[in-house]
Amino acid sequence: MSDFEKYKENLAYKQTKQGKGTGLTSKMLSGVNIFLWVYLVIVLFKDQFYIPALFFLALAFTRFSHWASIGLAVYFGLIGYWKGFVLLLVVGLIGWGSVWFGMKNVKKNLFSDKAEISPFEGMQDLVLYFIIQVVLLILALVTSGILSLILWLLFGLITLVEISRYYFRLRHPWCKVHYSLMQRYSMIAGRHAGLAERKGDGDFDIREALADFVKIIYPTWDKSKVDSFLDGVLGKLNNFSDREDLLKFFKKINPNVKQDTLKKLGDKIRKELKNPKDKSGKVAWVIAEVIGKDYGKNERIRYLHAVITSEAK
Repeated sequence: MSDFEKYKENLAYKQTKQGKGTGLTSKMLSGVNIFLWVYLVIVLFKDQFYIPALFFLALAFTRFSHWASIGLAVYFGLIGYWKGFVLLLVVGLIGWGSVWFGMKNVKKNLFSDKAEISPFEGMQDLVLYFIIQVVLLILALVTSGILSLILWLLFGLITLVEISRYYFRLRHPWCKVHYSLMQRYSMIAGRHAGLAERKGDGDFDIREALADFVKIIYPTWDKSKVDSFLDGVLGKLNNFSDREDLLKFFKKINPNVKQDTLKKLGDKIRKELKNPKDKSGKVAWVIAEVIGKDYGKNERIRYLHAVITSEAK
């Protein structure tokens, strides 16, 4: 392995440990593993393996967790406690899978100039849902009868709500980018509006706000690269260079639409884009450029269609 590969491997490992850029698969496996950890500990307590349960709990979130799991698995194998052995094996395999997929995703994106975006930005409620799920799971496992059934039903209900929230953010690649970046832009726009108000300048400079916006999407870029990116985006917007591709997409969605109707639609969109007071169009075209860079031209057009039809809000 070359020095560069070693450096890349170490950097990827550090980012994976910090949970940065590990990707959806890794995060989902990690969440499943926590549920399995809870189930395993409850099972150990129920089967009166108190010391192994406390030992596992004490080391589960430390750097010795994998050694603790291996040690307990060997112990359970020697005494013939196969339920605990299998559970530890499953926990270990899923944990390894989470790290493997996380490392793979981080290494894929290292030095790729991809936008640093989490699809779940601004969704702090998911943390609360997860905590409630863990509590309900523990209570459902330690109780019995009708109370346990009610708790399992509540756990299932919360899980369905959580899945619907995930689906909303993951149903299209553009969703992973748009909703998260709009969270960032709203903070930037608010800051610039506040500064403009204090200075008595009236409305804020959209170009400056967009420059700050691009900078937090691509934090390693310098000013010249940010300006070049914005010049390209605003040039595409002013020339409406996506017109033909967009109208083809509209035609694909609705094959019966008349050509004259499409032409009028294209003219209407161009007119709205030329409105100097329109800020949302400029923000959307910046996000569209990010989507195009990361997911390709077709997803860029799909996103612009979602913006025009108000699907992307």
